[in-house]
Amino acid sequence: MALIDLEELKDVLGIGDIYADPIVQEVADAAELVILSYLNLPQFGITSVKLTNNIAYFYTDSVHSFNIGEILTVTNCGTTFNGSRTVSAISPYSFQCAITHADIVAQVLKPWGKAIVTAKATMFDTDPRAREAALSVAADIWIGRQGQMGQQGIDFQPAPYRMGRAILSRVQGLLGAITDPNAMVG
Repeated sequence: MALIDLEELKDVLGIGDIYADPIVQEVADAAELVILSYLNLPQFGITSVKLTNNIAYFYTDSVHSFNIGEILTVTNCGTTFNGSRTVSAISPYSFQCAITHADIVAQVLKPWGKAIVTAKATMFDTDPRAREAALSVAADIWIGRQGQMGQQGIDFQPAPYRMGRAILSRVQGLLGAITDPNAMVG
């Protein structure tokens, strides 16, 4: 998944190479995760995880549609569990993947993690609506992160308030046709 190219984000922000790539990449990753959570993708929430004898167990919030052999992109489950994972076993509310690591006792995830079939997760990488929305959100995150309390942002709004609901309201027009209806509930 790569909605945002790091060099393109640096150009949009006008920062060149002033900041280290990992710092800018963090902002790009956060923006991508925000936008991907609103897109119409077959994704399932992961409520808890555990690792026993090099087998990771992922427990989902609903009956998933993953198949054995599918490659998933797992996020927000902790560094041991995150990344590209191949499904090795399934049951209605869980799936398993091989991960070589010491055992980890069951952990409830708050907020929930996510699993997306990787082939489907990349389908928006070239969609200009998703890419522009991700760049806009990344710019807002960057401005909010760099601003001082009480300082005004580019649009004369106080910087600390840039990270609220308005961050998505500004890109909703771009995402309208590709937004998952379930993402708008709540």
